[in-house]
Amino acid sequence: MIVIVPHFSTAEKAQNVLHKNTRRKLIILKRVVSNDKAHKSSGIFMAAMMAVSTAAMVPVNAANTTDYGWAFSFKNDVFHQHIYSYSDARTKQNTTSVYVYFQKGDSNYMHLQTMGRRNGGGWNNCILKSNVYLAKGNQYSVQNNIYEALKLNSSDTVQAALRGNADGMKAFLDASGVWSPDSARTYIVV
Repeated sequence: MIVIVPHFSTAEKAQNVLHKNTRRKLIILKRVVSNDKAHKSSGIFMAAMMAVSTAAMVPVNAANTTDYGWAFSFKNDVFHQHIYSYSDARTKQNTTSVYVYFQKGDSNYMHLQTMGRRNGGGWNNCILKSNVYLAKGNQYSVQNNIYEALKLNSSDTVQAALRGNADGMKAFLDASGVWSPDSARTYIVV
């Protein structure tokens, strides 16, 4: 068997080799790009599927962020022991801070605690500190563990309330503002 090999000049060989190499590079580049697109689209698809499946597994709790007024009238006894004053109880629906806006008061400061209860039971001090010190005219995010400590199962109803006492030794002292058991923003964190 005789094989005939065409004779090419050096320039023709170089051009032919360059053409073959360019074609190979283009084919390889196409494979990389198509694999990259497939990889990205599969990644996007997987992320979307994870978001959908996670959303289906995580219960969404509404937040009780409507502001309601509170008003405390503190009366200290003759021995200067503080008498506490309470706000109305309200349902707490998530783990966010309690929102408190101390708008008016005879004093510029007051002490506050966040109280919590489950299913109408007794009140528990659920503030992360023993109490917080609020200055009049400021809005606060009061850290607490009301929901975490008291929501033991899905049927539990958790309520929050504010408990305040006056700063100083005045015999009569009034303070007022607005609050919500849950918050949608962050204010001065106490």
